[in-house]
Amino acid sequence: MVISLSKGQIIMSDLLLAITVLSILVIYLGGAIDNTFDKFASNKQLHDMELGAVKISDMLVRSAGYPANWEDNPVSAISIGLSSSDRVLDGKKLSAFTNLDYQTAKKLLGTSEYEFYFRLVRNGTEKGLLPGGEKTVTVRRIASYNGADTVEFTLWK
Repeated sequence: MVISLSKGQIIMSDLLLAITVLSILVIYLGGAIDNTFDKFASNKQLHDMELGAVKISDMLVRSAGYPANWEDNPVSAISIGLSSSDRVLDGKKLSAFTNLDYQTAKKLLGTSEYEFYFRLVRNGTEKGLLPGGEKTVTVRRIASYNGADTVEFTLWK
């Protein structure tokens, strides 16, 4: 009686081929899933920055801040607003804001995770660090300050 080993060898080589193909497929899918999660996290951070920039720019051009006369005693300010009425900027508030040290302004604006840059385009008033990060979001608002002006507020990381 002659026993042939060739059938067993074919089954073993088929199994080895199947395991190799399955391993390659699992490695590829793992990399694709990891890449998708990285893109999702990056998009979420950018969305959070956009939402923050919109909220802060609205607060600056539509609110007087809290307390409403925070510019008289900036140390007691809880939140910063630059307007005397909706989209009408107050010169005294603007001056107090630009004279705040950067870290205090950052805290009062609620931008602890990001750096910020504020600019009145036509007037040339600036506050904050010039954008230099990998991710930057700029929001523009029209406001009145000695005539129409554009407020640019940028968050960056």
